[in-house]
This record gives sequence, C-alpha cells and structure tokens, in this order.
Amino acid sequence: EKSMASASVHFRPHRGTEQNMGVFAEWQPRYAEHGVATFPVNDNKKPLVTRYDRIGVTASGQLAFDMRFEECMNLAFMAGKRNRLSVVDVDTADEAVWREAERVFGPTPLWVRTGRGHLQMWYRHNGEKRDTESRFLGCVDILGSGQVLGFPSRRGQGYEAIRGGLADIDRLPAMRGLDRLTQAKAEK
Repeated sequence: EKSMASASVHFRPHRGTEQNMGVFAEWQPRYAEHGVATFPVNDNKKPLVTRYDRIGVTASGQLAFDMRFEECMNLAFMAGKRNRLSVVDVDTADEAVWREAERVFGPTPLWVRTGRGHLQMWYRHNGEKRDTESRFLGCVDILGSGQVLGFPSRRGQGYEAIRGGLADIDRLPAMRGLDRLTQAKAEK
C-alpha cells in the first residue's frame, strides 16, 4: 500500500467513511491538481511537519497518506514562486475595505473568507515579497512568501471560498498597485 501511495498523488485507498477523512487528506489531491503543495497544520496554524517550506507536490501527496494526519482539519501552503501564489490578506470583516483592496490590487476570481471573517484575495505570484509591516489601507498584508492557511480549513469559523475556487488558480491575475503603494509609504 505504501509503495502505491508513493507512486500516485491521486490514489487513495479506502480507509473508512469520508466523514472520518480530515480536510488535509481530502483536499491535498485537489490542490495538487493545480500544482500547489500543501501541508497539515494544527488549530494554532503550527505546521505538523518539519521542513514544510521545502515540500513539493509529491511529498505533499505522501503526507496525505500518513495516518498521523488523516483527521487533520487544516491545511496550508507556502506563498511564493514554488506554488505560484501570492495573497492579499485583508484583516477586517468590513466589505467596503474588501472592495477598496480589490480596486487597489486588481480584480481576482478567488476570494477566501478566513476563520475570523476576514478576507484573502489570491493572485498569481509575480515576485511579490511578504509585507506584514506596511499595513496598506490600515489592515492589509501582502503575503508573497510564507505560510498561508487554505480553504476549507476549519480553524476558527472555517475558511471558505466565497468567490471562485481551486479551478481559478490556473487563471489568477498578477497583483497590481504595489509600486504605487510602496512609493506612497516611502513618502510618508
């Protein structure tokens, strides 16, 4: 069984009901279909594996078969070049700010509501860096690298795609407006 699991990211032997399968085990193959390597995390966003920042799609698939993570209810990925994803993290539930963030950074087909009712806007990675200090618009971080919780993680009230889904990963636009915002920050 182990050799078969290693041979194919998409093969999953029957181990009981789907109700017993955690988010990570169920959703890892779905992310892998779009070239995104995921890893299991606990409810405090702590990775449950070492070297998670080096995991590729194949290793991620092997983790999905590891019995230790079978019931893990959260998954994460690394933003950046490897997974081709960057995220605008809007730390407010104010939908007016969400619309302003989209106006500033550009439209994207994939929005995720976080476990705290905030917003992630997903974009194709285009060399963005991680910026959690500038706080654009007072509450916006740019996650061009580092760990990002993915949907449908169950942390908090649960992460949910509220616009689009995984199929949109292959057509995400690049983020725009960063040069203008960085320049405005420097002028302050």
